[in-house]
Amino acid sequence: MNQSVIDVLLVDDHAFFRNILLRLLEDVPHINVVATAQNGYEALDVCHAHHPDVILMDLSMEMMDGLTATATIRHQYPQTNILVLTGVEDHTQAIATFEAGAAGYLRKDSITPQNLITAIQCVADGGIYIDPHVFSALLPTWYAAELPPEPPSLVIELSADEHNLLRQVALGRNNQEISKRDEVSSKTVANKASMLFSKIEVNGRVQATHFALRHGVIHLDETAV
Repeated sequence: MNQSVIDVLLVDDHAFFRNILLRLLEDVPHINVVATAQNGYEALDVCHAHHPDVILMDLSMEMMDGLTATATIRHQYPQTNILVLTGVEDHTQAIATFEAGAAGYLRKDSITPQNLITAIQCVADGGIYIDPHVFSALLPTWYAAELPPEPPSLVIELSADEHNLLRQVALGRNNQEISKRDEVSSKTVANKASMLFSKIEVNGRVQATHFALRHGVIHLDETAV
């Protein structure tokens, strides 16, 4: 079965690195680089024109940095998933990117053709990709601390279908996996997830997982993130 083509935008202020990414992806049949940009403002213009499925986003850029661009794009174009590529190993910064709505985080010095393609496919499918080199350091920060109590009112207001979708998202299942379980299309899952995230006021799957933990939709020992 043929894979759906993933439209990708490359955002980095170094032309040399953008060209490296282009060369890595140019022969991948199911990945189509629609455009490149050198800062967040240009990325917003490209999103308006092309509506890419995935953005490879640098963080350290002039004009508009990657963190600001990630939060802005996720707010305006929630169907676009963002994979952050960074040359700086900063765990606080990594957490901030996920809080801004990024779906993936990959260190530039860890990039290989295979893990780049895997990461793009993962976030395009609605999953979360975290560089293995930083995952173990991030995990205690996210989940070891006691989660603050929250009133369950929002969860009570969710329909059975929304509750089920939130649970599956929080358990780390991507859109394709959820679509197979629920016997609907991946596009339907993506649309429903976007509406659910808006309803519970989160920017992406990492925040949705935190929300589900705080409200008892899942428990810590069930998490797959």
